[in-house]
This record gives sequence, C-alpha cells and structure tokens, in this order.
Amino acid sequence: MMVCESCGKELNSYEVFTINGIAQCEECAMKGAHEKDNDTQNSGVKGDDSQALECMNCKTKDAQIDCYEINGEKCYLCSDCVGKVEADLIDKKQEILSKKSKFLPGLVGALLGSLIGCVVYFFAFRLGFLAAITGLITAVCALKGYELLGGALDKKGVFTSVIVIILSVFFANKIAWSYEAYSELKDYGADFFNCFRSLNLILQESELTGSYYIDLAVAYLMTILGAFGNIKKAFKSSTGSYKIKKVEK
Repeated sequence: MMVCESCGKELNSYEVFTINGIAQCEECAMKGAHEKDNDTQNSGVKGDDSQALECMNCKTKDAQIDCYEINGEKCYLCSDCVGKVEADLIDKKQEILSKKSKFLPGLVGALLGSLIGCVVYFFAFRLGFLAAITGLITAVCALKGYELLGGALDKKGVFTSVIVIILSVFFANKIAWSYEAYSELKDYGADFFNCFRSLNLILQESELTGSYYIDLAVAYLMTILGAFGNIKKAFKSSTGSYKIKKVEK
C-alpha cells in the first residue's frame, strides 16, 4: 500500500501516478496538470512558444513540449514522457482488469452499505422531503461496501452495486410508507410487519396507490441525480479506461 504525497490518500499500486518522482493519486496528478495549464494561460504563453514550457514529468525545457488531455485534464509533456505516461496507463489498466472481486462477500458489503442509504431515506421521508443526497449516500455506501468486502470494485461489482441500489430505494420507500400506515393504524391493533406485508391492500383501500408510486418515481429520480456521477466514475475506474490526446494549438 502506497500513499499520495500530496493529499495522504492510501493507494494501491495501480492507482499511483508518478510525476517528477512524486507519487500521487489520479486526482492530485490531474489537479496539478490543471493548475499548470492555468498558470501557462495566465502567463500569456501561446502560439509557438512551446519551448518556454516545462514538461510536467521530467521538468525539461529543452525539448518540444505539447499540451495533452488525459482523462479530461490538460498537462504539458515532452515527446519522450508522453510515451511513458501512456505506457503507465496501459499497465494500470491491465493491473485493474486482472484484479477480480469476490462476489458473495462483495454482495454482502453492498447490501450492508445500502442500509445506510435506506436509513437516511427513511428519516428524510419522515421529515417530509427527498433530496439527491439520499441517492448519493446510498450509491457511495453500496459501492464502497462491495469494494471493502469483495476485495475490489470491478465491472461485476459495479453492476451488482447498481442492482442493490435500485432494490434499496424500492424497499426504503416501501418501509417508509409502511411506517406511515402503521402510525395511522396502530390504535386499531395493527403492527408494522402486518402493514408492510399488506401495504398494497392498504394503499388500495385508502386510494393512495398513485401517491405511493409518485413518491417511488421521485425517489428514483433523486437517486439518479445524486448517484449517476459516482456510478459512472466507478465503472470507468473498474475498466481502467483512459483517454489521451494531443490538444491542437
């Protein structure tokens, strides 16, 4: 296990980016590239003044320096270093793809993690509002739970976590509505578990079926808004995919 020298985050070997001899996580490496790009723009370096630039990897100023976009972030590299960076990305991708998760422990982890999101959803529902943060928490906890117990978050883990998230939102909404029914019927001898089992009948009798499914649709919408970015990032990381291209002047 290695540590990012910029933020202190613990890293697996395939998550390390080495820039000028400094071990960094992907976020810090790309942040440095972005700051370098801003500094260059602010200093007015443009056109054919590439010799005035410095390679972010080897720090040379004596070679042709070009701007490259790596996974959406800009950085300045010499012709020798761009090949090394791409080779590192290829090695990282192969290492990620070779690391397989353990499905059953990962599934348990995703289920345990999603419970946190369900609890947040329940209390948010009781307070009378639903927000994207509930979907975000559910997604982050489910994905992290799978990774912790499954040993890795590969494509199988991401897909499994997404299914768990979908089911968690459904059951969280049903539990919240069942508790509402219980609150109204407990004086008539009903208990929570009976309300949960008979919720469809209760909704039909009270003519609230439409409201129930509207709440469920809103819950899924909030989950998509809150979790989509994290799920997309997790899937991209699980495949080790990268995109590198030269930025034309």
